[in-house]
Amino acid sequence: MIYAKGLKKKYEKDGKAEEAFKYALKISKLDSNNMKYNIKIASILTKNGEYIIACDYFNKALLSKNEFDIENIKAAAFSFFKIKDYKKSAVFLEELYKRAAKENTDELGHMQKSLISMYMLADEIGIAESFIERIINDKKADDKYYIDRIYLHILYKLTDSEKFKSLYDKLYTIYKIKDSGKENYSIILDYSFYSYFFKDIELSKLLFEKINNFNIEELKIYNINIILNYLSDIVKATSQINKLRSIMNLEESKQDNYEKYVSKEDIENWERAVDLWEGSFIDIDYILSLIETEKTINAEKIFNELKIDSKEQHNEMNLSKILKVDKIYNLNKIDFKKLCQNVIRNCLSHSIVQEYTDAVSESNYGDEVNYITYSSKGNKKDLTLISFKRWKKVEIGELMIRDFLMMVNEAGAKNGILIIPVKLSNSAKSFVSHNDKITVYSRMQFNNLIKDENI
Repeated sequence: MIYAKGLKKKYEKDGKAEEAFKYALKISKLDSNNMKYNIKIASILTKNGEYIIACDYFNKALLSKNEFDIENIKAAAFSFFKIKDYKKSAVFLEELYKRAAKENTDELGHMQKSLISMYMLADEIGIAESFIERIINDKKADDKYYIDRIYLHILYKLTDSEKFKSLYDKLYTIYKIKDSGKENYSIILDYSFYSYFFKDIELSKLLFEKINNFNIEELKIYNINIILNYLSDIVKATSQINKLRSIMNLEESKQDNYEKYVSKEDIENWERAVDLWEGSFIDIDYILSLIETEKTINAEKIFNELKIDSKEQHNEMNLSKILKVDKIYNLNKIDFKKLCQNVIRNCLSHSIVQEYTDAVSESNYGDEVNYITYSSKGNKKDLTLISFKRWKKVEIGELMIRDFLMMVNEAGAKNGILIIPVKLSNSAKSFVSHNDKITVYSRMQFNNLIKDENI
């Protein structure tokens, strides 16, 4: 061990990076609990662009943060970010922020943005809320405009209606949303989307028109003229569908849905615009500046020479993970119905009144099964429509959720539960989050519901 450490130092001094790295690996192999060398190896691998293997070594030293210097912490935060392990990236950014806060450096504001972004990417919205409130209480918000916007968005994502409404009204007044100029275009754009999802389409249209008149180059990616077409289409579609369904019998009008009244181009642009808006809150400039990578060693050759399997974790992480929910497409219709009935009774604790077929429409995306139910713990008169869509779309958009809500109303149910084997678009998530009448279980939740089923 002493001999190996001596050789490593000699090769480092002589500028022989590969030989020094080889002996660092040998030392780590001989003493796997030597955190100092695990961290050193991980940092070298990070700068060499070997992020997955680097994270394997950082993981070994995860509980030894006192052994990390500032450069090691930056390397760890960067590597975990690169492999999309945002929770662990946040862990190291927190440590970096804690140490930097003692010195009150100029980088604190940039760190705040990246740390909040990591919480959001990791779906740790509650932690993001606490962190932002701490920044506000400690009066350490370097960019108040950003903090105001991101705090409002975090509350919106949490669907904390009371806190959100309070801040929404406060910032609406502070920034004079209806009368403000282009200097506040970002928050005006936010309110354009918020007002839509809170069903104030007239205000949404007014604000989008205001944004459009600013003629800001970077906002042209939103295609706001098409958004305005979309909003008009939604208003017309809602009116037309309601009118048709009130004057025609259900059997004749059951094929009516929102996608018939809104152009495909408008739908796609709206979904894309919501994604762009959601993404605008993610600021990763700081974390991307932490490390400059340059391939200086042939790490794979060295791992092979020392007979250390560097690819095992890489292969495991890149295997296409087949979930149980993916197997539902192999079931015949009878077995699929049995599976759905088991989920309703055993997982959702509902009793089935009858299968609901009145409003089922044919879809190019796959089939569906619908049941009128009531909660076993509630009032039998409070009916719930539970719908299983065996669709193969990559994700389900907002208009499909609107169609489901329409079906719930037609069924005479008080509430609706939609269960799908795919993801929801950001627009659909927002629509569901702020609509108390429906609940949606998407891909991973559906998988959890059937984890004990024999498929």
